[in-house]
Amino acid sequence: MIAIFAALKDEIKFILPEIDIYEKICLRPSIIFRGEYLGKDILVAHTGVGYAKMKRAADFCIKEYRPELCINIGYCGALTPNLSLGQLVIADSVIYESVGAAIPTDIASISQKIDIACKNAQIKFQKGSILTVDKIVSSPHEKAFLGTKFGAIALDMESAGLADAATISKTPFAVMRAVLDPMDMHLPNFTTEDSANNINIVIKNIASKPQNILALPQLHYCASEARQTIERFTNEFIKN
Repeated sequence: MIAIFAALKDEIKFILPEIDIYEKICLRPSIIFRGEYLGKDILVAHTGVGYAKMKRAADFCIKEYRPELCINIGYCGALTPNLSLGQLVIADSVIYESVGAAIPTDIASISQKIDIACKNAQIKFQKGSILTVDKIVSSPHEKAFLGTKFGAIALDMESAGLADAATISKTPFAVMRAVLDPMDMHLPNFTTEDSANNINIVIKNIASKPQNILALPQLHYCASEARQTIERFTNEFIKN
C-alpha cells in the first residue's frame, strides 16, 4: 500500500472524487482516506499546513497501516531560477530549516518507477534538496538567500514532517512536488491555513492589501499548472 500525503485539499482534489473509499478517519485537522484508486489500495491524507500536522498524520498512518511507501505530493516554491512554473521536483533529501540537517529520501529504490512515470506523463523534473520552512517565503530575494544557504532547489512547509516520521519508523518515503511559484515571483502574504483552503478568506485577507489583489488570479493560474503536473505524475506513478 502507498500512502499519499498532501497539506492542502486542492493538491489532491483530482484523487478524492475518484477513490473508492473503504474507510475515513478524522484526525483533526487531518482527514485520511483508505480505499482503491486506479486499481491500487492507497491511503490519502489531507494533513493541513505545517511540519507538525504532517508529522502527526504520517505517524498515525505508518503505525496503523504500515504502508510500503509514503509519498508527499503538492506545491513548492522554487529557490533557483532553473525551475519553472509547473516543473516537478523530486527530493533527494529534505532539510528542516530549524534543524539544518539533511535527511536522504528513498528515491534510489524507486528511481526506475519515477523515470517511467515522468516519461509517460511527459514531465520534466529536477532532483535536489527540498527545504521545509515554518512560514511563507514570499520574496524572490529571500528565496534566493535560502537556496544558497541550504543548498536546496525548492521549499515547502511540510515534507520534513514526513521525513522525520518515516525515518524514525524506517519506512521508505519520497517527496514529489510541483513548482507553484518560480523564484522571481512575489507571493501574497497569506499567513493562515484557512487562507490556503478558502477563497473567501483569501479575498477578505487581501481586502486591506490592494497590491495583493492583482496576484490572486495569477496564483490560481499557477496552482492549476502545478496541480496538472502533480496529477499526471501521480497517476502514472500509481499505475506502474
